[in-house]
Amino acid sequence: MCVLLGLGGASVAAETKTIRLADSGVYVGELKDGLLHGQGRITWRDGATYTGSFSRGLMHGLGMYKHPNGYEYSGGYSDGLQHGQGKVRYRNGDEYEGEFKEGEIHGHGLLRGARGESYDGDFVAGRFHGAGTYTAQDGSQFAGTFVDGSLNGGGTAQYSNGDRYIGEFREDQRHGKGLMIFSNGDRYEGGFKLGNFHGEGRFTDGVTGEVLSGRWKDGEYVPEPGEDPDDSPEVAPPRAA
Repeated sequence: MCVLLGLGGASVAAETKTIRLADSGVYVGELKDGLLHGQGRITWRDGATYTGSFSRGLMHGLGMYKHPNGYEYSGGYSDGLQHGQGKVRYRNGDEYEGEFKEGEIHGHGLLRGARGESYDGDFVAGRFHGAGTYTAQDGSQFAGTFVDGSLNGGGTAQYSNGDRYIGEFREDQRHGKGLMIFSNGDRYEGGFKLGNFHGEGRFTDGVTGEVLSGRWKDGEYVPEPGEDPDDSPEVAPPRAA
C-alpha cells in the first residue's frame, strides 16, 4: 500500500499533529515540509492501521500494517511498498517470513500454509523460483530447483509412505532420468515420463533380487520380440507424486 499525502504550506521543522487525510484516514504523528515524515500512525475508515516510519509522505523504514480481515504485515518499507525483511500473515492463515522487493515476496524466505504445507527457499515475484524445499500436507518433501512455481530439473523426493526418488523433474512430476527406491526394497533406475517408468530402465525386485531390464512405456514394461510377457515379474507403477 502506497501513501503519499501532502498538506501544502510553508516548509517547517518536524512536528507532531493529528490530521484527517484525503483518503478518509486519520494520521497522528510527525510532519515535515507539509508531508508525513518521521514516526506516525494512520487509521483508515475500514479499521486498517499503519504504525511506523514515513519519509516525504510515504511509508518508509520499519512499520506494521494491520487489517480487520486478519491480514498483518510487519517489516521494512521503501517508497510506500513492502521492501527488505518482513513478516506477513494472510487472512487465510498462511504466514511468510523473509525478503520482499517492491511490494512482492522476492528473495529467500519461509512460507507456511495454514493446512500444514510449507516452502523454504528462493522466491521471484511471489513464486517459488530457485533452490528450495517444499513439504506437503502429508509430510512428503521435495527439494531441488524450482522454476515459476514448480519443481524443474534435478531434485529429490521423500514420500510419506517411505518411497524415495532422486533424479529429474518437470513441473513437479518425475520426468527424465532418475532412481526410485520403494519402501519395500524394490528399485527402478532409468527413464521417467510424467511420473511413470518410461524409456530404458532397470527394475530390481527387493525380495528376490530378480532384475528386469529393457524398455518401458507409460509405466508398463514392453517385452522384446519373442519374449513371453508372462515370464516377466509383476511390477507396480511408481506411486503418484
